[in-house]
Amino acid sequence: MDTEQPVVRQKYSLRPSPLAAATTKLAATLSGVWAEGTEGRYFTAEQTYPRSHRQGIHLLEDFLAADSHALAKLCREPAINGVDLSSALFLDTETTGLDTGGNTLVFLVGLGYFENEEFRVRQFFLYDPAGEAAMLHAISALVQRFSLLVTFNGKSFDVPMLGARYWPHGQGHAQRFLVGMPHADLLYPARRLWKDRLRSVRLANLERTLLGVRRTGDVAGAEIPDLYLRYLHDGAVDRLLPVFYHNAQDLLTLATLATYAASVYADPFDGRVQDGLDFLCVGRAYEAAGDVDNAIRAYDRALSLSLHPAAQLDACKRITPLYKRTARLNHAVALWEEMVTSERRHSILPYEELAKHCEHVLGDLQRAESLVIEALRLLPLDPCTRTSERDLEKRLRRIQAKLAALPVSDAPAGESR
Repeated sequence: MDTEQPVVRQKYSLRPSPLAAATTKLAATLSGVWAEGTEGRYFTAEQTYPRSHRQGIHLLEDFLAADSHALAKLCREPAINGVDLSSALFLDTETTGLDTGGNTLVFLVGLGYFENEEFRVRQFFLYDPAGEAAMLHAISALVQRFSLLVTFNGKSFDVPMLGARYWPHGQGHAQRFLVGMPHADLLYPARRLWKDRLRSVRLANLERTLLGVRRTGDVAGAEIPDLYLRYLHDGAVDRLLPVFYHNAQDLLTLATLATYAASVYADPFDGRVQDGLDFLCVGRAYEAAGDVDNAIRAYDRALSLSLHPAAQLDACKRITPLYKRTARLNHAVALWEEMVTSERRHSILPYEELAKHCEHVLGDLQRAESLVIEALRLLPLDPCTRTSERDLEKRLRRIQAKLAALPVSDAPAGESR
């Protein structure tokens, strides 16, 4: 364990002189300060923003009025419900790679939080791998002031990556703060609310398509590790400015994303949601949370909008059992009737459901027969169904057997038995 830092130095071919020279330029170039902690010297860059700062479609302070209940449901983290959002800590890290092994450094740890009338961003920078212990100790001391962690993919990446760095310095106990507080990892709400429509829910794509955030002077995330490794080689601090900007912007966007996601879940019916796929997604989120009434409303709204065949089938499959569970069979029947008369007759599901209803509830065997025959005709055109031709033919034979067994006086008009 104690040999890890020398290994890192050997891997990156560190030369003391470039980094020693770089330390004299850090404060001026990165608008930061040096501090002395119990473990040694560390460097932080600091920026403050007014709470009224606009990051895309929201002000930073809008987060403070967000619905914590909605955020808890979306994150599936009950402990978030009722938490004081002013005690939230936004976390984003930059690393030399994606591997959680010992040779990956977390060289920039961005922390954002509300303080007085400002939003403060503190960026702990690993100016030299030899100073890692001091940086980590300072981070743990600050983080313990807060009661909610907000990240994007932090559960899978930032938190385990940062936590792993404590062990080589004998500070394993100190990293427990990272897993001990409620954690709003916004990657999961993003997937639940927008994956169907956007496909990619990378933070950069969410900024462009949903949040109205436009960056200038940014750097692609894939380029960041190499920029730091070059800094370790030659001590050139200037090239890291876009990395600090990138990290700070991620923190600001987390506040906007959390606010917007919570507002969509809290009330998607107020006009902010327009796309059928988004209503389908929020319906699933409501259903998973046990909110049947809002799930039905969302699925119903999705079906009223334009959906591709697979999405329409999914919405129909999901809303049908909810209608039945809540004794609203008439709503289900109305939906099936609308679907079989629609010009967008892509799915055999409504034909199957109506056939069962006609056979078992209404006793209308003749219509049940015609519905199954139509389902058989449409079966090759429905790529999403799991019903086989054999299943439909079996149903048809049963219905026809029932028709054949009817007394002549009970046979449908126009038939002779």
